[in-house]
Parts: sequence; structure tokens; C-alpha cells
Amino acid sequence: MLYAANANFFELKDKTDLIHKIASDADYKMIHRKLEKDTDYQRIQKILYNIEKFNYSKVNYINS
Repeated sequence: MLYAANANFFELKDKTDLIHKIASDADYKMIHRKLEKDTDYQRIQKILYNIEKFNYSKVNYINS
């Protein structure tokens, strides 16, 4: 979610507010620091890895 919120190179408050509802402030900051160091390729690889690891799909997202 953080990658998507930052995809246009700045984070909108409504997007970060949503992320803060899901993740603690400490987790948010830790993920943000890691994300800043990654290239776009590395970010996408992490997203794809987690989609597979947690068996995410459009159907799971839409129905939640």
C-alpha cells in the first residue's frame, strides 16, 4: 500500500491515514525507510512476492 501511495512521488494524507489505520506508526516508519532505499524493480518484486505469499488477488481485495 505504501508503494502505491507513493507511486506519483508524493503521499497524499488520505492514503497515509488509511495505511496508519492498518499499520502501527513504528511499522509505517520502518517500511517507509526500507522502501526509500529500494529501486522500482525491487519494490515491485516485494509486492509480487507478498501477493503470492499471502495469496492475494483482485477478488480478495474487492470482497473485503
